[in-house]
Amino acid sequence: MERTIIRPLINAPRITVLVTTIAMALFLVGIEILVFKAEPRSLSPMIAAIDAAGNTNTIEVFGLDIEPQRFIGLGVLAAFGVLLAYFFSRTDLGLAVLATSQDAFATKVVGIGVERMSRFIWATAAVLGGIAGILYVPLTGALTPAVMTQNILIPAFTGAVLGGMTSLPGAFLGGVVIGFVQSVSLWAAGTWHVGTRAIQEIVPGSEQLAILLVLLVVLLSRPQGLLGREA
Repeated sequence: MERTIIRPLINAPRITVLVTTIAMALFLVGIEILVFKAEPRSLSPMIAAIDAAGNTNTIEVFGLDIEPQRFIGLGVLAAFGVLLAYFFSRTDLGLAVLATSQDAFATKVVGIGVERMSRFIWATAAVLGGIAGILYVPLTGALTPAVMTQNILIPAFTGAVLGGMTSLPGAFLGGVVIGFVQSVSLWAAGTWHVGTRAIQEIVPGSEQLAILLVLLVVLLSRPQGLLGREA
């Protein structure tokens, strides 16, 4: 994909690359369904919430029982956040990655191999995506085609827009905020009622609606994001 689709678009506008990658994701989901069928596969968590004896392994936080898998994901997220912050701010390779993403032509002028950096960026993205899938899918109960596209792509994009597409710390912060909004809206939709009916029954998918509302407000009020800079 990097060699045949992304590399020819190195000098194209970023929105072109974004739309192309989303289109490829949807195309590959269709291929998965046609070739391998849409049969769910289970992926067990690293530490089960309920063990073989029927005892719960959840951890109570503010009266809520939280699965160990969520804490594992949070720990891995924090570790990668620190690691990537150091990588992008303190290493020559990390600075080269930032330079490539911002101005491919200027990067070539100073002697950095843009094609080599493109291979490194996409290989690293694939590894990080695989790790995210391993941590996330056990929480959904089943591995199905588009499980990451449907549940992760839109919130991740909204988090990047919220924090700022030009700011790595902003994108990280935006992701945390969107996760909080998603969780709170899901809780509120199941807890709050209009008459005798829960909001979730009246407005199915209320957490997705909350994310789209956040995205709309940010695009209208501050398109560059919380920590981003105007282009």
